[in-house]
Amino acid sequence: MKRSYKLGLVVVPIVLGIGAVAALNAWSSGPAEGTIHTGIPSTATKPAEQAAPLTIQAAFFSAKLPTGFIQKDASPPTSQVSVRVLATNTSSRQQIGISGGALPKEGLIGVADYNLRVKDTASYKRATSTSLPSGAVAFEDTAGSMLTVFWPHGGNYVSLTVSGSPGSLRDLNELLSKILQNWQWK
Repeated sequence: MKRSYKLGLVVVPIVLGIGAVAALNAWSSGPAEGTIHTGIPSTATKPAEQAAPLTIQAAFFSAKLPTGFIQKDASPPTSQVSVRVLATNTSSRQQIGISGGALPKEGLIGVADYNLRVKDTASYKRATSTSLPSGAVAFEDTAGSMLTVFWPHGGNYVSLTVSGSPGSLRDLNELLSKILQNWQWK
């Protein structure tokens, strides 16, 4: 009797398990009826492009960005940077970044972003452009997707960065020229 009891303890769960698997298989293989809800449909919308050039006003400069750029961020001042603006153009995938503040007593070498570009020659190289204002220094990244100008003026400086797709330096130089043509120091 003990032997049949032990055999029953093993066989009954196995038979029940096989039966449950067979029932689940039959149920899941049958036709489905009803409606499947997957949530609320979402749509992505692009912001409307600027109809007029975007004007950036800071304590020590003003600038007009070309048509099509939308301001995405204007970060509050920090102890080292008094202005920080990011603008994007959805149709050309270009970006413009402007930051600036009081020029350190060491000059541009005291600006961390400038110092990085001077020292990291594997990632950045000096750029030459005929459209650079007097005293400005430009760097391009080695991928050809970013151009940054550091421009001291009086006791202030700005770092103006334009970026786009790799290999787009020609377009970035044109964009930079348009921005610099509409730049006013205060």
